[in-house]
Amino acid sequence: MIVTRYYEALNLRDNPFSLTPDPDKFFLMASHVEAMDTVLFALDNGVPMVRIYGDPGTGKTVLLKHLKGRLLKERGIRSVYVAYNPMMGPFELAESVLGFRPESFKPGVISEAVRRLTSEGIYVVLLDEAQDMGRDHFLFIKYLLDESGSGNGGRIFIVCAGTGRLKSLFEEEDLRPLAQRAPYKSVLVGLRRDELSGYIDYRLRQAGYSGEFPFSWWALRLIWRKTKGNPRRVNILAERSLLAAIVRGKRKVGRKEVKEAIRDLPEDV
Repeated sequence: MIVTRYYEALNLRDNPFSLTPDPDKFFLMASHVEAMDTVLFALDNGVPMVRIYGDPGTGKTVLLKHLKGRLLKERGIRSVYVAYNPMMGPFELAESVLGFRPESFKPGVISEAVRRLTSEGIYVVLLDEAQDMGRDHFLFIKYLLDESGSGNGGRIFIVCAGTGRLKSLFEEEDLRPLAQRAPYKSVLVGLRRDELSGYIDYRLRQAGYSGEFPFSWWALRLIWRKTKGNPRRVNILAERSLLAAIVRGKRKVGRKEVKEAIRDLPEDV
């Protein structure tokens, strides 16, 4: 009932602070721009793979999905987005990337699949949650890159995204040869302090809000202090603060509403 009042009071079509990655509400923060520039530079200069690191909630998933659409729209480059999960063995990963499940990782099988995928030029693999992959999964990635550029004019380009644990994996001795093929990396660090109000305003406008910006300077200061610019944490706290204001019959979030929202947050948020 409170959520209904929240939507009605602000004339919202949907949830502006949904925790589900939504490319339609994607706010391109500074570290996203840096990551995009890194990917495009590597792509244009023949580098086979780029690494993107970021804490949970910094927008890795939505960035990859945005990149997928941008590559197709602006450059006509086909790509596949794959989110690794613990139930995905190396052959399941291969199926998600190649479009079929290979019987083995023998060079002939992989090379034929790569030739098909790259017959029209560059084929981009956007690999998310890579920090949870095992050695056999990375071995498949190595096979892909080994067979890339095999004479038909096309090639495989991989963007490998994950948390800081992925960085640790690439520093281990048996993955260093693969890391050397991805010399460019970018780190998502969250919203800068001067991006916070723009981010919240953008999310609200995309959901249909058309009124005055409903957060005071003091409210933004507290949100920043609590979240350190992590977009997912900002979403949680901004929504709860707005709810606290609506319950009081207010249309403006102040310091009091944010403090109340912070008190109600679970300890692990």
